[in-house]
Amino acid sequence: MGSAEDAQANGPFPPAFSPQFDALFEAFRAACPSFSAIDDAAKPDWAGEPHPLGYIRVAALARHLERLVEAGDLDQVVSALGVLEGTLASDPDEYLRTLLVEGLIEDLQNACLRSGGRVRLVDVRALLGPRSTNAWDETMLLWHGPAAEAKKVLPPGSLP
Repeated sequence: MGSAEDAQANGPFPPAFSPQFDALFEAFRAACPSFSAIDDAAKPDWAGEPHPLGYIRVAALARHLERLVEAGDLDQVVSALGVLEGTLASDPDEYLRTLLVEGLIEDLQNACLRSGGRVRLVDVRALLGPRSTNAWDETMLLWHGPAAEAKKVLPPGSLP
């Protein structure tokens, strides 16, 4: 979690950056080498920013992972989701946790839902570790209501 100084400086908002951000993205790039070219191509969009644009980069990663699942290239997906799981398990600061849950997980769910059934939520959920699965389920319930209601509108297997 962020420090008391972070909370005081940011008010009700989470910190705008994490000192661990660069290491996180280097880990994602190493785990999913095909993402590196996409990330590098976007650098002109955020060059000169005081902090790399986390939500833009994590959204690009989510869309890329969805395309890899669709193509059946699961090795890189599993590796990248391992970085997600390991980071969540390490008790990350508030910025990274929010970036991973409200950024990566939510964007990955949306990419699956927009795939027209080519990438099923249940298949991606099955690749997650326990902490990531918990965050995935909480996010699904946040957007789609209580489990009984959510199960009526989501594809089968989207929730336990």
